Amino acid sequence: MCEKYSAPGPDKSTWNSTAEVANGFHNPPKVIIPDCLSGPYPSHIKFNLLPRAQGKGMGESLITCILESLKNKGSRGVHLDISPDDIRYLNFYTSLGFKEITMPTQPLNQVFLGKGFLEKVEDGQNSEISDAELP
Repeated sequence: MCEKYSAPGPDKSTWNSTAEVANGFHNPPKVIIPDCLSGPYPSHIKFNLLPRAQGKGMGESLITCILESLKNKGSRGVHLDISPDDIRYLNFYTSLGFKEITMPTQPLNQVFLGKGFLEKVEDGQNSEISDAELP
């Protein structure tokens, strides 16, 4: 993306929304992901739909494509964070198989959810590998 979008100039007062996004490509925030996320759920997603696109099945279709693509590319799992007040999003993601992740120090304004992609076979049944079973 850095090749497609040049870094914006230093005067932030002249930036539009495209410049803000481009700046994020050139100057990504430094984020430390705890082992409880990066091990079993190394991929991070941030997914939003405009209100006019919500409630029509588009979100589920899009997130299903994203998850399938990550799985096919070899990701072991995916995590995301939402506000604890977003009950609608919590219900949406748990309906897709995401589970709440207990963090060593739980931020007050975030709930972390994860979904693993690795599967094992037990008695002819496929099941998701638990976090404790991951190498």
